[in-house]
Amino acid sequence: MAVDAVATPTLANSPAVSSPIVASATDPDGRMVSLSRERWEHKIYGHPELVTLQTAVMAAVQLPARRALPTGGWPGEEWCYGRDVGPARWLKVVVLYEQGNGRILTAFPRRAFP
Repeated sequence: MAVDAVATPTLANSPAVSSPIVASATDPDGRMVSLSRERWEHKIYGHPELVTLQTAVMAAVQLPARRALPTGGWPGEEWCYGRDVGPARWLKVVVLYEQGNGRILTAFPRRAFP
């Protein structure tokens, strides 16, 4: 699958995740990606429209409609996009890969592909 380079995301810091895993998926490259309880609760607080879309978030990682590498940001960061799920055309999922595995940092709806 081709990976596009796009603009740098803005992240204040890379959150350390030590809370339990609530979901996991294997990405198209065979890497395990996890979603922690802390990250999911953070998303629900900031984006309550995602409360019923945890499966869609994980599907965007497992079988993304598009993938992108930011042209900056954190080393190992990738963006996965689900299409036509939820309240917007795109569902963006930010994954940080470290030592061969990934963890979801954030997810949110987008009207247009950046």
